Amino acid sequence: MQAWEEIELAKIEGRQEGEREKLKNQIIKKLNKGKAVVQIAEELEEETDTVAELIGEINAGK
Repeated sequence: MQAWEEIELAKIEGRQEGEREKLKNQIIKKLNKGKAVVQIAEELEEETDTVAELIGEINAGK
């Protein structure tokens, strides 16, 4: 892999991580409002399994 490919890959991974963190923050806000997993998933237009997985990561402190 060339240096420029590694840089591009790092950028993509960084964006994905940032998007995931933003989604976690949105989930935390909705959990604090007492919303259910299904409702959160609908509001964020995400799969219920994805939201449940992220809630698990939030609870584990990741």
